[in-house]
Parts: sequence; structure tokens; C-alpha cells
Amino acid sequence: HKKLKLKMEAPVYRQSGWESPSNSWLLLSIGFGLLVHLWETYLDYRQHIRLKVSGAEVPVELKKLVERMDSDEEKLLEKLTEKGPKAQAYALAKSRFKFVNSSFQLILSIATTILGLSPYAWDLASGYGA
Repeated sequence: HKKLKLKMEAPVYRQSGWESPSNSWLLLSIGFGLLVHLWETYLDYRQHIRLKVSGAEVPVELKKLVERMDSDEEKLLEKLTEKGPKAQAYALAKSRFKFVNSSFQLILSIATTILGLSPYAWDLASGYGA
């Protein structure tokens, strides 16, 4: 059996006059972006877990504080009890969406870097301006 070797040189698009650097800045850039993404995802995950653990209940300390400030006209505690779980559900949904969005942005960023889309867009725009 012959092994299939796929070798892709990055960036795919290269501007005229481009020379390969002696060190791999492209891989370092992608690696650093991936490292930052992993760190931010870890922090977001910790926050997401705290949101899930706290549940839809309004904390007792907050209820006590609102009771002291509440008046018959404002009915703050009633509003808090009604809107608290909705706000918690929204925060959880927003947190889930952030995971999907940040992963998509990472893939887009890596693809843009590997394919050389920024220099391509520059050359394309320069051609229209000339």
C-alpha cells in the first residue's frame, strides 16, 4: 500500500514578491490564537457552570436587600421574582451561544490565515482602485 501524502504550503495565496520566512511565523500566529481561544473558553466554561449551578432561584441575600428597599408602589420583590428566572435562562442561552460563536470565529480566523485571504483581499481591492 502506498501512503497518501498531502502537503499543503501555507499561506495558499501569496502576493507577488512573497518570500518564505526562515521561521514559521504563520504557525506561531495560529498557535497563539488557539492558545488564547482555549484560555477564554476555559474561563467561559467556568462562568457557564456557575450560571447552571446557581439555578433560576433569586439569591436569598438579594431578596432580603430588595425587601428592605421595596415599597407598596414599586413592588420590586415581585418584579424580581418574576423576571429573575427569565434573566437566568437568557444568560445561560447567551453563554451557550458564545461557545458556538467563538469556535466559529476561531475556525474563520485560522482559515483566513492559512488561505491568505487578507493579502488576497488587499490585492483585489488594489486592483479596483487602480
